[in-house]
Amino acid sequence: MNYGLYLSAAGMLTNMYRQDVAANNLANAQTPAFKRDLALLRRRQPESVEGFTPEDAHALLDRLGGGVLADRTRVDLTNGPLKKTGNDLDLALQGNGFFRIQTEDGVRLTRDGRFTLDPKNSHLMTTNGGHAVLDATGNPITLDPTAQALVDETGVIRQNGAAVARIGLLNVDADDLTQHGQGFFEASDAALKNASTGDARVHQGYLEQSNVDPVMQMLEMIGASSAISANANMIRYHDLVMDRAANVLGRVA
Repeated sequence: MNYGLYLSAAGMLTNMYRQDVAANNLANAQTPAFKRDLALLRRRQPESVEGFTPEDAHALLDRLGGGVLADRTRVDLTNGPLKKTGNDLDLALQGNGFFRIQTEDGVRLTRDGRFTLDPKNSHLMTTNGGHAVLDATGNPITLDPTAQALVDETGVIRQNGAAVARIGLLNVDADDLTQHGQGFFEASDAALKNASTGDARVHQGYLEQSNVDPVMQMLEMIGASSAISANANMIRYHDLVMDRAANVLGRVA
């Protein structure tokens, strides 16, 4: 087996994964409340560490290690900057926590606070997709469309001087989240059950912006592209060596 060929191929695939993650982050640099994905890599342990080394293993190859592999993609929950919109139903979070949203697939979490009122039943819903926003008890929030809604930092909504609802906020560990499209996050039932109440401050008339740094993501893409090229060159070198071994060294005078 050409050991170096497999290491180079693994490195090439891993850096293609890095490039894909950076490209997705860059594409969402202007998406409200988008949280950048982290492309984490890990070293593959040599077989001696894993306990599978055959008796005739080569000590030099064993010291080279097993190459690099892609780990699970994780989410960076760092807060993004706030942008003032002046819209009473635009809400931004600063701190730890997510809005709870009811979708056809179950409860989802989001930091995207672009909300509006459903003209049919006056439920507070997401502008993106029309999903109901849930209160602290897990029920849809119903507002009076003829009265102004005032939201304080704790998420309490008041109309005509009376508290009518409190926005439900949940704080879930980043390792328990899977990021989907439309700014939604999915968490398991167990993670939702064990989630703490979010301590984020609610800012009315603002939207949280993406936490993606476009410059850093461009540098990440350039670095990944260079690594892909380097590994592709190594694969060509290994192919050349095998060709010489078969067609030159293998000749019988």
